[in-house]
Formats: sequence, structure tokens, C-alpha cells
Amino acid sequence: MKKFLSFLLIFVLILPTFACTTTPTEGVFKMKDFDKAYITFVFDDGRMPFTKECFNLFSEYDMPICCAVAACKVNENTELFSILKDVEKAGGEVLSHTYDHKAFDKNSTVSDFEFQLKNSYEHLTKLGFKINGVIEAGSGGAEKEANYELMEPVTKKYYKYSDAYGVSDQYKKFRTWFMWNDLNSVKSIIDDAIKEKKWVVFSAHSFDEISQDDMRVILDYIKSKSTDEIDVVNWNYIYENFGEFVEPTAPAGSTSVK
Repeated sequence: MKKFLSFLLIFVLILPTFACTTTPTEGVFKMKDFDKAYITFVFDDGRMPFTKECFNLFSEYDMPICCAVAACKVNENTELFSILKDVEKAGGEVLSHTYDHKAFDKNSTVSDFEFQLKNSYEHLTKLGFKINGVIEAGSGGAEKEANYELMEPVTKKYYKYSDAYGVSDQYKKFRTWFMWNDLNSVKSIIDDAIKEKKWVVFSAHSFDEISQDDMRVILDYIKSKSTDEIDVVNWNYIYENFGEFVEPTAPAGSTSVK
């Protein structure tokens, strides 16, 4: 009996420790049910003329795009800067892609995360962009070994959301790459999104991964559906309308341009 009471006492004492051991935003982020299918297109790196051609193509269909760009690259290309401004004006979105396309790995530290994520946010906002999200930079898979639990508290200081810079659902969203899917697969994914009322994010770096003709086929396919069952939106639209997320802690005191 004494042994049992001793065990019970120990269990009661250590229980609060387990209860407080959580991931950075566990139990905070919630996503409401979608009323229909939503599709978001994100194009990485700001490659030219790909970014310009994507913008022109989607403008024909009156659909927005999202562009994830390394902050230092925008200053080096005035044409890219102009296109990104047009992307925002058309209802699209510019997202951070780190400061200089740095892919983190297992050796990356909090200082590394701060440099890339903070500087990217501040640089792009000073250029007049409304930055709410960040897209992970990749490098042959080494980024998958980074410490995302250590990274997420840094991410949430500057951003509302990410595709991979964290361990919670607020900062971890699966993206579907065109390079791994043929047209029939993409159509099937869209059909499933309509059936299940889901949000799907499609991504590419260039027309080497999906031809402009195939992209047009996909947009025609979406356009053939009813607006009551599917819509193309930017990333922030989802979080503004369906996400109950933790607001960034640092931007309020930043020098960002409103």
C-alpha cells in the first residue's frame, strides 16, 4: 500500500510537467470548415520571364497568383519588382522566401533563422509589400533535417503562416508540385478538392516543370467549374476567412510600410 501511495504521489507531481510539454502553437491554431474548394497557386524564386508570363496568363483568367521571392533578389531586378507590385494590385500575394534563398539544415541555429526570416520580412515590407507568409527555401532535401520546433517561435515573430517553417499546422502546409503530377493527376486533385471542400496549393519554379499550355488547360478546367464549388484565392484569403491563427509578435513595432 505504501508503495502504491508513493507511486501515486510521484505521478501527481510529474503530471503538470507532461501537460505543459507542447509544440510551439499546439492547441491554438484552428481552421474552419471550407464552404467549397479553394485553390492557391504559388510560384517560387521570382524567376524571369517565368513570373511575368505567369502573371499575364493568370490575368487572362482573372485569377490571382502568389510569388515567393528571396528579399535580396527584388532589389536586383527592377522588372521583377514591378511585376510583384502588379501581382499585389491584381489580388495576388508576395511571400518571403528567406533573405537570400538560404536553405536551413540540421546545423542551423536560432541566429540563422533570425537573420533569414527577420531580414526578409523587414526588407520586403520596406519595399512596400504586404508580407504575411514565408515559403521554405529548399536545397536537395537538407532542409528536411532542420529543427522546425526551434524554428517556429522565430517564424511566428514575423509571419502569420508558412508552408514548412514550424511543427504546427499554422506553419506547416503541404504543397502539391506540378513537376510530380501529370494533367490527369492535377484534374483528379481538383475534383477531390471540390468533392471534399478542401484547400489545395499548387506550386512550380518554372515552365520546365509545367508547360504554359498545360497550365492553360488547368485554368480552363477550373474555369469550367461553378464558382459555387471552387475558387482561386491567395494564401492570405484562406487565413483571413478560415484560420484562427496566432498573430505575429514583432511586426507591430517594425518599420514596415503600411
